[in-house]
Amino acid sequence: MVERSGRHFRRAPRRGVGLPVEYRCGRSRLRHRGRICDVSLGGAFVEADHLPEVGTEVRLSVRAPTSWERIELRGQVRWVRPQAEGRGFGIRFVDLTPPEARALHALLQAASYEASGGEP
Repeated sequence: MVERSGRHFRRAPRRGVGLPVEYRCGRSRLRHRGRICDVSLGGAFVEADHLPEVGTEVRLSVRAPTSWERIELRGQVRWVRPQAEGRGFGIRFVDLTPPEARALHALLQAASYEASGGEP
């Protein structure tokens, strides 16, 4: 199933979240900070001041309310939004392990529950 969001097609629906994230670009050890604004099993939008180039591999480290441990994810930058308002980048997750996919699924369920006002 493909969701039409604005002018983008998505394989999985995104859920709005507001989670702090640390990320590294490529093989760099330098950590940048941002905020994940929306997420799906396929990818996420990261609001941030530091914008990696399209195609760059990024490693995200997220502290989610649904997990005791940080969720560590790998992705590839698919697009960049350089405008001052909403500045950030979109990533596509790559090579998710089963534990990472389960952690993302739990996060999405929690975000869906909160968005519905607690209604199942």
